[in-house]
Amino acid sequence: MPAFSRTTGSSALTDLSFKKIAAQIVGLVRNIVVHEVPFDGAPSVYVLKGQDGETIVKTCKILFREVMNEDQAAWDALGEEYHQRLGKEVENFVTWVCEYITVFENGDWEGVVKANATIISWGVGGQMPMGFFFKNAVLATKYEVQVELSDCKHFPQVSIPEKLAEWIKTCCEKAEADCCFTGSWD
Repeated sequence: MPAFSRTTGSSALTDLSFKKIAAQIVGLVRNIVVHEVPFDGAPSVYVLKGQDGETIVKTCKILFREVMNEDQAAWDALGEEYHQRLGKEVENFVTWVCEYITVFENGDWEGVVKANATIISWGVGGQMPMGFFFKNAVLATKYEVQVELSDCKHFPQVSIPEKLAEWIKTCCEKAEADCCFTGSWD
């Protein structure tokens, strides 16, 4: 997503809307792997929107490490450079709180999923409070998109990277089954 982790394109955030985010993502890929979309957020997250950047960063560091991740040692092992990038005030945590949350809750997810149902694979972290992400499963199944329940919280790339890689490989193979791809994912 624009302005996260390794990207710095603040112009990508100009006039940010759900349709702009969807176009930026869908325009890059032939198939889509979705892992948890927060249609609704915890009230404590909305309170953050009115806070200064330092408070947002401090709170999100705790939230991401302690609440959204079941393996704190694996989270820490991502290294100092990664965690410094997440804490940059104009990027990542502040962008997530101030730019994306409102867009996600007001977006036309149903229209995007309906239009792209045949190319979407969708998963949610089974150790997260399912109430925040249950609408993901409801919407995905409404259009017959298979939902995978992963044995993790919100960061499968941290706590179950091998299982995540295998799932993504399976999703890609499923998507490529009816097209001209003749290579190997191994």
